[in-house]
Amino acid sequence: MSKSLRDVIGSFKYDQDEAAKPKSVSAAKIVKTSPKKRKPASPTKHAKSHENLKDLSPSIKPGLTIVFVGFNPGVESSRQQHHYAHPTNLFWKLFNQLDLLSAVLDYRNMDVACHRALLDEVYTNGNLQARPEHDFALIELGVGFTDLVLRCTKQALELSLLEKAQNIPRLLGEFNASNAPFVVFVGKGIWEVCLGTS
Repeated sequence: MSKSLRDVIGSFKYDQDEAAKPKSVSAAKIVKTSPKKRKPASPTKHAKSHENLKDLSPSIKPGLTIVFVGFNPGVESSRQQHHYAHPTNLFWKLFNQLDLLSAVLDYRNMDVACHRALLDEVYTNGNLQARPEHDFALIELGVGFTDLVLRCTKQALELSLLEKAQNIPRLLGEFNASNAPFVVFVGKGIWEVCLGTS
């Protein structure tokens, strides 16, 4: 039986007690810092740095079991053209630790013999080891991916509320096309935008 989502997420929490423990005097180091002047980033420079990055296509088709919805692709996801591709993104780590693919396969009760090569690639010694480069292959096993906004940005804060709202009809169309009984919003902010409460 896999761990509960709460247990897995809890294992990533910052331990304030550990950080507050005094370190030995010999390990202490006094560093004099001088105030640094930061030049404000130019909005046009910021936009230019991302203008050559491609949108990340959704991984959606009819008959999916679950669709994961992010805010929008980050820079690394756009560069690699795979969902949740930045090495610090915890999506794939949580997906693997919860063994969500097994839950999807059990729900679908499907014959996986024709997908043996993919399953051998994502399972190592019985443990799920899915990575960003598997996102478009997982569609064959019932797992889809999309984003509220398909445009790449460094941070979701760069998206206007209007741009988010304009993408809701497309997103709802993808939900209908996938016919997935389960839709997972990766972040409560996406849900709030879709409900119109943000």
